[in-house]
Amino acid sequence: MDPMSEVEYRRNWKPCAKCLIKTPEEMPGMEKLYWNLKELFVTHSALISPVYYAFPKDTDEVAEVVKKVHQARGVVRVRSGGLSYGPYSACRRGDIHYLFPFTPCVVMDLTRINHTQFRPPDRGLHEITIGGGALMEQLLQPFISRKIAIPFGGSGKVGVAAYIMGGGLGFMSRELGLLSDLVFRMTVVLADGSVMEGVSKEEESDLFWALRGGGGGNLAVVTEITLHLPANFAVSACEAGSRVYEMKYAEQAYQFWFDKAIDTADTEKWNLQFVLTPEEARINYVLDRDADIAFNDTEIPLKSQKHTRNLSEFYTNVLWPEEQSPRNESVFSYFLKYPLQWSALQGLRMGFAFARERGAQVMNLKQTKLICEPLGGKIDRYSQGESAFAWRQAQAFCYLRVSWVDVSRRRDFENHFIAYFQHPPFSQYVLGGYINFLHPSLGKYEDRYYGHNKEKLREVKETYDPDSFFNFPLAIRKADVPHSRHHRHVHRHPNIMDNGATYRHMTTAGAVFTLVSVMILFGSLALCLYCVKKEADPSFSVAQSTQQAGQRFMQMVATQNRVSPTRWGRPAEGGRKAGKSSTDGLVSYQPLVGEGEVRREGEGGVELGKVRKGGMGER
Repeated sequence: MDPMSEVEYRRNWKPCAKCLIKTPEEMPGMEKLYWNLKELFVTHSALISPVYYAFPKDTDEVAEVVKKVHQARGVVRVRSGGLSYGPYSACRRGDIHYLFPFTPCVVMDLTRINHTQFRPPDRGLHEITIGGGALMEQLLQPFISRKIAIPFGGSGKVGVAAYIMGGGLGFMSRELGLLSDLVFRMTVVLADGSVMEGVSKEEESDLFWALRGGGGGNLAVVTEITLHLPANFAVSACEAGSRVYEMKYAEQAYQFWFDKAIDTADTEKWNLQFVLTPEEARINYVLDRDADIAFNDTEIPLKSQKHTRNLSEFYTNVLWPEEQSPRNESVFSYFLKYPLQWSALQGLRMGFAFARERGAQVMNLKQTKLICEPLGGKIDRYSQGESAFAWRQAQAFCYLRVSWVDVSRRRDFENHFIAYFQHPPFSQYVLGGYINFLHPSLGKYEDRYYGHNKEKLREVKETYDPDSFFNFPLAIRKADVPHSRHHRHVHRHPNIMDNGATYRHMTTAGAVFTLVSVMILFGSLALCLYCVKKEADPSFSVAQSTQQAGQRFMQMVATQNRVSPTRWGRPAEGGRKAGKSSTDGLVSYQPLVGEGEVRREGEGGVELGKVRKGGMGER
């Protein structure tokens, strides 16, 4: 879409008191609501401010907002939980690099569309319908109270729709599968504002495939999701909890986790998570047996232990309090071909230490945490083509979370850390990254996050969003648009903490400095050559050198074209007297229009020839 002119903007874009799309001045109450919800943002929320925002309450209002923004050639950012590590659910200066300053950007918050509906089991199935803005913590108690288990996400504040669109990988996915595999149908709003209900395997199957694992913000706005769960898909009597070990026993604890992850790869009842921090190691677990029996083959001294038979309590008191993501956090995610050996894990820690040492003078780390979970089980029971989730064959999933106190200069750390893991031994383990943990500093992001599905996702986008209305720096790009042009801002803003202005000033200053440096370099080189030539030939002058260079150039042109230089024109009117001069052998040029004579002046006098129409002469 072409950017709007300012006249078009003033004519087509007129927010008003009766419109769904508001400015902060028009909706002071909603402004307060926005800033309260803004605290849910994981990263950099203090640097985010939308030009406009909207809080639709149903699918029709979502369609109205999308249609209006599309007609105005604007940009919409869709948000449910706000836990986007980019943050790509917000309007940021610099991300929208291809637009004029008066292009509207709207943050559309779906948190008002948070309804849930449970239907009694019918033909062996539970049917649960949820709104596109519902959060994980809103579903926890209703699900658990009905003895229904699903693979909940790593935070209670994550939006369910966004979680599903990224694949729906959770702590209990080995036993329960991906949440996206349980989706029966969807209601979505397309880029032109049209509403499409009943998107499923039977209706609009390609879109249904892409919306389950292809990532949010790429194709459509999901406003409602219906899940089908088996009636016996209930929380069994289980033991859940956490075992904490001192750092000196971290290797033994990890080896226990590693052995169990390998030995139980074909089973679904061992849900283990290994967590490593600078102070301690921890194993979180949900088991179908008594924990003491499950861990009876290890004699590792415990630092502390928590255990419960209440899965809701496990999520809220064991997993989620630590996973309530603070702002200013980086996440590096890796799907692995097989679980890391302890030596490779130590390599990861060494890489972190290396990066931290290199960047120690420019940032202050608040908290670090490495989390590893075994995969397999029901995740790879489905075929690779079941959904757009690309990493079913992975055997483990690890991610490193880094929280910051001072984020203004974290770019150096990230560059060193990322570069460290582009090489063996760690790189040989890696398949790709988790699309719900997008990181803008990683190159070739389509291969990393979309994997082998990227070409099919491009085809689906061409069908349902040909104008790329739904777009952000790491979105699926159209097949005919080069990577460097479509996402220049990914490379232009490698430091995602920058609000744009500082980086632009740095870029301008750097360009000026480079230009001046190049000019000085060439000037110095020319001066040196002149001095050498002058010393060898005191009669040498710049004018003479330039004239000789011109003569050599004309002779070269004449030789290459195998015709006399006289073919290019006629001597200037008046000519010159015969005789030697510093310009003997040169041709005076005058454009030719029709037939006529040409003359070549030189020592031998004047040479005549015929010229054909078009100005080409014969010797």
